[in-house]
Amino acid sequence: MIAEVNGTEIFYKIRGEGEPLLMMHGGLGQDHTVFSPWLEPLEERFKVIYYDHRGNGRSGRPPLETLTHENFAKDADELRRFLGIDEMILFGHSYGSFLALEYAVRYQEHLTHLVWTPPGTGSWWRSGYTASSPTRRSTTGSARPSKGFTLRTRSGRMT
Repeated sequence: MIAEVNGTEIFYKIRGEGEPLLMMHGGLGQDHTVFSPWLEPLEERFKVIYYDHRGNGRSGRPPLETLTHENFAKDADELRRFLGIDEMILFGHSYGSFLALEYAVRYQEHLTHLVWTPPGTGSWWRSGYTASSPTRRSTTGSARPSKGFTLRTRSGRMT
């Protein structure tokens, strides 16, 4: 399916029933199919919304200067609005984690949960960020931004 949002066409597909869960795929040049079949079990519990970022997969090819984190976040929010969703879970994978964090900063009032996996191959995790215990080096994060954004570090928890 195609949604006209924020000056471009966004390809999306919806699978499952339940609380809405918007998936942000990784790396520029990838698309939503990177999640198949690995995330299909989520469709048994959630209404999973897969989509391709602008300039990726089956979405539109707007001018290169529009490929900004601000526009990627706005695309996701306008897609949320287009689908008639008030609040949702947002899941970012790899590069999509950067975009999910951008979304959380700008539109946290529409999130019930924020989940992310390692955002790229950078060394950000070595600086002490983790979303599990201070003694375990997990680079997978989870937060509830609408109820107070939580970030854990090796030395403790910041809210």
